[in-house]
Amino acid sequence: MIDRMTTGTLFFLIGAVFISCQQVGQRSPAALKVEYLTNPTGLDIQKPRFSWILNDSTRGASQTAYRLILSTNREEIENDSGSTWDTGKIASSRNVNVEYDGEPLESGQTYFWRIRTWNEDSTQTEWSPTQTFQMGLLNPNDWQAKWITTPNSTVAAPLFRHEFSDRKGDGRRSSLCNGSGIL
Repeated sequence: MIDRMTTGTLFFLIGAVFISCQQVGQRSPAALKVEYLTNPTGLDIQKPRFSWILNDSTRGASQTAYRLILSTNREEIENDSGSTWDTGKIASSRNVNVEYDGEPLESGQTYFWRIRTWNEDSTQTEWSPTQTFQMGLLNPNDWQAKWITTPNSTVAAPLFRHEFSDRKGDGRRSSLCNGSGIL
């Protein structure tokens, strides 16, 4: 009876070790950032910098190359294509502050990006999950705002309300608000 339990336990432990070994190794890059931020909004830098972490738990693992793709279209990125910027395979171990080197980025535009890397054995990872960033308003001409004031200047802290509709219908709108002298 004891021998059967010992044998069963031994097989269980060997199976557990085998399964855990399957999970160790190279995975897609992780902790993707643009200008040290995850999915930032309102970037005011024309050449943002990208960073990621090599997600490989294999002993001595290192990155030998990467490919970063960038597009204004999520579907394009999901199909492994970047019409805005595609680095192609770059032989480099660099994974911090990789500077954008494509056509000028547009004010207010949302961009989608992802990356894959290669290890010391020239094995490529899966693509990282798709990330986003949105550019801020880069030029003075991009600002199209009006000051909102109250006709009754005797009210110390008036409440402002304004209803608006999403005319384009894409559900993506931003509102930048600022208050002065309220506190």
